[in-house]
Amino acid sequence: MRSWTARQGALALVLAACTAAPVVTSTTVTTLPVLTTSTTVVNPCPDVFCVVMHIDPEASWSDGTPVTAADFAYTLEQARSGMGSEPGYDLVTGLAAGPDGEVVVAFSDVTGAFLGLFQQVLPAHDPLVTSGEFAFDGERLESDRAVVDLVEVSGVRGSVTALRAGEADLVWLFDPPSWAVTELAALEGVTMASGAGSDWEMVTFNQANPLLSNEWVRGAIAMALDRDAMAGATVRTVDPGASLLDSTLPGVDTAPYPHTHDPAAARQLLEANGCTPGDDGVLTCGGSRMSFVWVTTTGDPWRLAMAEMAAEALGTIGVEVTVTTMVPADLFSEGHLFGEGWDMAAFAWEAQRDPVSAAELYRCDGNAPHGFGTLNVGRHCGDDTLLDAAEASFDTSERVELMRQVDRDFVASAAIVPLFSRPVVAAWAEGVTAVSPTLFAGPLDGAGEWTGTTRFAAVTQPEVRHLLYRGAFTSLPGGEYLPDLVIDFETLGG
Repeated sequence: MRSWTARQGALALVLAACTAAPVVTSTTVTTLPVLTTSTTVVNPCPDVFCVVMHIDPEASWSDGTPVTAADFAYTLEQARSGMGSEPGYDLVTGLAAGPDGEVVVAFSDVTGAFLGLFQQVLPAHDPLVTSGEFAFDGERLESDRAVVDLVEVSGVRGSVTALRAGEADLVWLFDPPSWAVTELAALEGVTMASGAGSDWEMVTFNQANPLLSNEWVRGAIAMALDRDAMAGATVRTVDPGASLLDSTLPGVDTAPYPHTHDPAAARQLLEANGCTPGDDGVLTCGGSRMSFVWVTTTGDPWRLAMAEMAAEALGTIGVEVTVTTMVPADLFSEGHLFGEGWDMAAFAWEAQRDPVSAAELYRCDGNAPHGFGTLNVGRHCGDDTLLDAAEASFDTSERVELMRQVDRDFVASAAIVPLFSRPVVAAWAEGVTAVSPTLFAGPLDGAGEWTGTTRFAAVTQPEVRHLLYRGAFTSLPGGEYLPDLVIDFETLGG
C-alpha cells in the first residue's frame, strides 16, 4: 500500500471539506485493541477531523460483490433519513472513497462518535443481499446450517401456549408477569432462565422545583426510599436474583451506591437544614412545604406499586407525595417532561453499550426546550467538560473513566435514584442452545450456533439486522469496540 505521503494529493481531491494546503503533523493516537493507526501522517485535512477506515479486503456481500465506501455512503444516507438516527451522523460533513478504496469520513469536530456509527453497513447495489450468515424473507431466517422460523403469537399468553403445545421451540419475554414464569417453569422438557434486561428503572428528580434543587433534600429522599423492598415487590417476583443498581452505566464497574437506606438519618438531615413539621406532620423547609408530585406511567403495576411504597416511606420522614399516572405519550411529551408539572418521575432509561451514547442524559447546556441536554429532564448541572472530553476521545478506557466520573456526580448528588433492571425471561425446548437472557442479549444472538430448524415465538418482530449485516466495528458492553468490516483506521486533522 502506498504511504500517506504519496497519497496526499489524491486523498485531498475526495474531501470537499478539506480545502487548505496539507501540512505534516505528528500525532500519537491511543487506539483500540487489535486496531493499528499511523503515528506520523501527511494531513490533507487540517481544518476538520477525518477518519480513514480500511475495509477488510475479504469483506463481500452474499452475491460476491465487495463491500466498498459506496455502501458506507448509502448507509449514512439511510441513517440520516430515518427517525431518531444516531446523533453522531449529524457530525459527518463528508464521506468518500480513498485512493485505495478506504472510507474517508470527515467530521465537524474531533470525535470518537465514528466508533459507534455504521453498526450495520447496508448494501448500496441490491437491498436483498446480506453480509451476515442469514437471509431473511420477513418470516424466516435461513443460513447454510440453520433455519429460524418466526412464529407470530399474541402476547405473553400466546408465547406460553405455543411452547406448551410444541408449536414453538423458544420464547423470549420482557417483563413477564409472575404467572407466566410459574407456568414456564412447570413445563416438562423446557429450560427457563431469567436475567437483567436493558431497561434500567430510575427515579429522576426535577430540579426546577426549588426544594429539589438542594442536594440535601434529594439525598434525604434517596435515603428514605427502600430500594430493596421495591425490588422485592416487583422485579424479584420474576427474577429472584435481581440485583439493585449502583449507577447509571450498564456494563461498567462503579463504586457502591452511596445513599444507604436509613429513614432516621434522612429525617435528621432535613431537620439539620431547618425543616420543621406542621400540624399534619409534613415538614416545611425555608417556608416551602415538602409536598411533591410523583409521576409514572399508567398501566404498569410495578411502577404503581413502587410509587405507593415511596409515598408511604417518604411520609414517615415528613415528606408528602401525591402519585399521578399518565399514559406514556403524555408523560414523555416535550411539553410535560421538560416542564415543571412534576417533581419525581419513575421510568426506565434504555441501557447503552457505550456509556458515551448517553451523554445527553447528563449534559447541563443543550438545545432542549428547558435549555439543558436533550435528555436531561431533571436539569442537573454537572461538568460538561468531562462529557466533551469523553465524546472526543476514541480510547476505550479514557471514555469509560470520564463517564464514570460523570455518573458518580449524578448518583452521589442524588440527581437520580437507580433502582434495578427490568427482567427478561427465556424458555426453550430441548435442542436449542446458546440462549442467554442477560444485559444487551437478544433472543437470536446465538443463532449462528444453531443447526436445523428453530421456531421462535415472536410477540413482536425481533431485531435481526445483526444477523444480516456486518458493521464497521462490533460494540461490546462497557464501551469497547472491536474491528469487523473496518480492520484498522487512521485519524487526521483536528
